[in-house]
Amino acid sequence: MAEYDDTNRGAAFRAFDDMELLLQGKINAGGRDAKVVIVRRQSRDGKEIMEVYEKVGAIFPNDNTKEGAPDYTGMIYKTDDKQAPWTNPSPNKRLGGWRKMKGDRPYMSFSVSDQQINATKDHDDPIPF
Repeated sequence: MAEYDDTNRGAAFRAFDDMELLLQGKINAGGRDAKVVIVRRQSRDGKEIMEVYEKVGAIFPNDNTKEGAPDYTGMIYKTDDKQAPWTNPSPNKRLGGWRKMKGDRPYMSFSVSDQQINATKDHDDPIPF
């Protein structure tokens, strides 16, 4: 059986009913700053858990209306440099998000890709002949 490769892909679903966003801030671990949020929820046996989530990127509504274009685009933060803050956008990694449905449940699928550079010619440039 072929193994599924989910490299540079992901998905996000609605939060569970017991999840409550409590706090946001930053943490420094080993000299590296990171933005975090704290979410409270219940374990399976009913105990309170405070989960710490780290920010890895940001996406914004996409103005591109071409078929197949992501609904949201942005940059993923530098995750390979463990010393740099993840709040510095990676200069070459793009994060795209597509709104989808699975049955009656909305979710968002993600894709991490190399940044696409649109080369546009400046019409004020002198003609080269």
